[in-house]
Amino acid sequence: MSEKVLMQKKTRERLLTAGDGCAFISGLLLSALPIETSWWLLLLLFSFFYVRKRKEMILLSIACIGGTMLFYPDQLIEIVLLSGCVCAWMLVMQLLKRPSYKTLPWFLMLMSGGVAYAVSEPVSKIIVLMLGQFILALDTYRDCGWIRKELQLPDAVYGSLIFIAGLLLMQILNQEYFALLIFVFMLMSVKPAVSILFYLYLEMLMPGLITPVAFGFLLLVSLLQDQPLAMNGLMLVGIAAQGFDFIAIVQGLVLLLLFDLLRTSELPFKGMMERVALSDMNRIAVMNRQLNNFSVIFENLADYYASLSEVESEMLETMAKALSYTANNCTRHQIDVEKRKDQLLDFLDGYKIDVVSCLLEENEEGCIYLELELKELPRSEVEATLMPLLNHVLPTRMELVEKKNNRNYSGLFHYSFISSAPIMIDAYADSIRHDSQACGDSFSIFRYSRFVLCMISDGMGSGEAASRISRSITAIFQRMIASNIPQVEAIRCINKLILSDNYATFDVLNFDRFKKTVTVSKSAACPTYLIRADEVYEINGSSLPVGIVASIEVDSIHVEVEKGDWFLMSSDGIYVDEIYRWIHQRRLGSAKEEVDAMMEILREKERNDDSTILLAQIK
Repeated sequence: MSEKVLMQKKTRERLLTAGDGCAFISGLLLSALPIETSWWLLLLLFSFFYVRKRKEMILLSIACIGGTMLFYPDQLIEIVLLSGCVCAWMLVMQLLKRPSYKTLPWFLMLMSGGVAYAVSEPVSKIIVLMLGQFILALDTYRDCGWIRKELQLPDAVYGSLIFIAGLLLMQILNQEYFALLIFVFMLMSVKPAVSILFYLYLEMLMPGLITPVAFGFLLLVSLLQDQPLAMNGLMLVGIAAQGFDFIAIVQGLVLLLLFDLLRTSELPFKGMMERVALSDMNRIAVMNRQLNNFSVIFENLADYYASLSEVESEMLETMAKALSYTANNCTRHQIDVEKRKDQLLDFLDGYKIDVVSCLLEENEEGCIYLELELKELPRSEVEATLMPLLNHVLPTRMELVEKKNNRNYSGLFHYSFISSAPIMIDAYADSIRHDSQACGDSFSIFRYSRFVLCMISDGMGSGEAASRISRSITAIFQRMIASNIPQVEAIRCINKLILSDNYATFDVLNFDRFKKTVTVSKSAACPTYLIRADEVYEINGSSLPVGIVASIEVDSIHVEVEKGDWFLMSSDGIYVDEIYRWIHQRRLGSAKEEVDAMMEILREKERNDDSTILLAQIK
């Protein structure tokens, strides 16, 4: 996914989301049950979708009212009154500028007690309904992180939807035992406290359906749901207790198998990715351990050869470092975002910025999207204080794209940030051979993550030997950069690996498209020319060629780039006057067009050496 797609995804609302669909389906399910069964579920679900998004609340209302008109038209007034009470309470909280999530559990508890009393429920049932509603609401509103994130249902809401589906199955299938098994297995996907509450509700709705012994058995199964072996054993005992009813036993065994499959897969809209993530991290940990083992082997060999041959010892030590770099970075893609998020939160905490929730995403191109819920930090403070901090901590420059006051939480501000639009690099290169032999110059334009690397290597002399060493340098360097080995360390490593009678120059421009910088490294390479507006700047280095001595100091020059900049790299077969002639005659076309124009200038003279030109334009 490119940064353009990610920006569009985050800065523009989709017409329908998973939350919209879930709210609509919830409304349809509620409308299919009689009001005396579903009113307490309506209170919880309506308040949940109201707090999440007003659009989701409207969709739930439309589906619920429409379904009620179809199934139970005489109950329409009760549905409207219950929904109106929740809306009125939310509006009162907004007018009083009080956080609604702190008051909703108490309101829903009192509302449940009032409704239960109005319909003449017994005192014991009123108490159970009030306490149950309070516990479910506390589970739903214990934090506000889920409001701005992708739909992730709390256990109480997820259990409510499963409960409704179970009741409908009992009505449709007209087989209490089979439907009850489905209901029990489905409830195993939520936490024990929630599932136990719904068992109590089921007993109140259908007295005698669950005997005290069966309820104790279900309670034990719920408590053991995180221990599959013990829970499956108990379920088998329960199925066997049905006697010799063959159909009931087969149904139970099939459902037990389905439940085991359900537990090991990701449930829709529920955060159950831990098992998958753990599996991936285990595989990565094995790879990391293997690479580190090989690194240690090469270190031991380097120690052994230290007294025999200094050159071989340094080569082995360099290879050990390369493997170590790769091992340390092989988990980078999986853990860097969380690590960066933790660093950001620690940093903001040090500046006394109160962060309620944080969502950080980074795509493969290096584009970062950040959402922050902050307490008492107005926009003026964000621009003056927060933005410089984000630009210091995060690897890309950030822009504020959205600011909202949370209507349900007084003093809480929601901010969305995204990496500033990256620069685009239009690069092209070409070579002219000195004679009919292989060209001793090699060039490469390599795009990796948010980086664009432009390279020229000029092997000593010309012909096949020069071509071989220059090709090897550019190819190995690309692989090292793709393995997250730092640029300077990669060049030092290559220098030791190819140390021999042959050597080569090496010239690198490493553009970071999001930071809008370029890092220049030169090993005995010709000057790089930066053409900005009407000014021409030479960038020179002082490092030795690659492969000539065992240890070299690598140049590393950092330059901030601007749109419209041109960078020109060349090998030593090109004369300075030819470069300046092209600068004065350039037509500001594409990089390919300008390289072609430069080639025409070079072909006017007979070449005494292989000649390579590489142009990169910042757009």
